[in-house]
Amino acid sequence: GETVYLRGDVLHRIRDVLRLKEGDGCCVLNNSGYAFICTIVKGGKSEWEARVEGKIEVQTELPAKITVVQSIIPQEKCEQVIRMCTQAGAWSICFAPAQRSIIRWGEEKMTRLQKRWEEIAREEAEIAFRAIYPRIHLFFSFTEAFALSPQPRYILYEGENLPRLP
Repeated sequence: GETVYLRGDVLHRIRDVLRLKEGDGCCVLNNSGYAFICTIVKGGKSEWEARVEGKIEVQTELPAKITVVQSIIPQEKCEQVIRMCTQAGAWSICFAPAQRSIIRWGEEKMTRLQKRWEEIAREEAEIAFRAIYPRIHLFFSFTEAFALSPQPRYILYEGENLPRLP
């Protein structure tokens, strides 16, 4: 019976993309592990109200929390990595410059990218009906990324002069 307020991008998707209206039902995810079944009660220009009818624990997460550490590559390819890793169930996705990375980002650009990439991860998680959005982290070095990644660590690394995995 609680009221949920739908604004911004969520409202745009519900109103303009899905073309829902008052009385229609929808499912709302809020990164808590639950899906909330709602009925749209009242629509306005910048905010809609929906009544929560019930909640369902969504069990779509992998049994292990997978962290992917990716070297910095062109921005469009990073976004594709986020989409694919989110769909595959990654818990977090980290980016760090490698020794041979050509691209280097400053702190201001990293802040902008972080926000954009979190939005991409959220959207992809919703498409995949994941109840938890993956975390996106940007680091200044691989050392920092590995130091902060969870244990145990299993590293797949394909470097020069190393035997290839079968």
